[in-house]
Parts: sequence; structure tokens; C-alpha cells
Amino acid sequence: IVATLCTGVLGLLIEKLSPGGNPRLVGILFLVTAVILWIPKWIKPRNAGGVPGVMTGLIVGIAQGFGVFPGISRSGITISASLGAGFSREKAGEFAFLVSIPAILGALLLTAKDFGELSAQVPLVSLLAGVLSSFLVGFLALKGLLRLVKGGRLHYFSAYLVPIGILTLLIG
Repeated sequence: IVATLCTGVLGLLIEKLSPGGNPRLVGILFLVTAVILWIPKWIKPRNAGGVPGVMTGLIVGIAQGFGVFPGISRSGITISASLGAGFSREKAGEFAFLVSIPAILGALLLTAKDFGELSAQVPLVSLLAGVLSSFLVGFLALKGLLRLVKGGRLHYFSAYLVPIGILTLLIG
């Protein structure tokens, strides 16, 4: 609950800034994400079997709220924050997944107002195919991500974030 409240408040505040219109900012944030994904490599779990408390909720909720910025990986920053709060890799991945559910549903509610306009331009069959394929690809990506997290290889994603971040800064 604490994580969800922090995420919602911070996410709404950041969203009002409309940070997606600045390509250079996105490039910088790709590089920030690359660094964030390396940090867990040096963190030792302290609370391997513990239950998340209020402080963990604050840390992870604030981190997830920053995931609204384009170029910041919501799952990467949330998993890294969970690891920083002392959870085992497995528990960090699970907790990050659990706190993502209300965040994603909240974002869906905020964008639902655009559905009428979108459905007027895109056939319903195409929309449903997009939703289904997004769900399937997201599910498979999540399974792969959790495997990398459990193996301590979250930093592998930095391999593409650094060149993309630099390229975005050069082109943007």
C-alpha cells in the first residue's frame, strides 16, 4: 500500500512535467538506468526472507514513481530498489512484480479516456490483437527478466542501454 501510494503521487507529479518531449533527457536517463542496473551487482541481501515494511514500501514506491520518466526502466529501478532494501534476488523480483500491478492498472485508468479516440481510428480487432500480443510478449519478457534477476545478471540490460543512450544524446 505504501509503495503504491508513493508511486501514484510521484508518478502523477512527474507526468505533469511531460518529460518525454526532450530526447536528450531520455538519452541521459537511458545511461542512468544502465548505472542503476549495475548497482545490485554489489549489494548483498540482508532481508532474504523478510516481509516488506513501511520503509521498504517508501523506497520501492519512490523508485517505481521515477519509472514514469522515459528512459528509466520501471522494473529495473524497482528491482534495484528492492535489492537495495535488502531482499534476496528472488524476493526482489517478486516484490517488484507485485507493486507493478496497481501502478500499471492506475496508468491504464489514466489513459482510458483516450480509448474512444483511439478506437475511432484503429479497428477493434487490431486493438485486441495488440493487447493480446503485448500481454504475451510482456509475460515472456517478465519470465526472462526474473531468470536474469535470480541469476544476478540484471546488469546485462546495460549492454544495450549505454550505446542507445549515447546515440540518443548525439542525435537528439
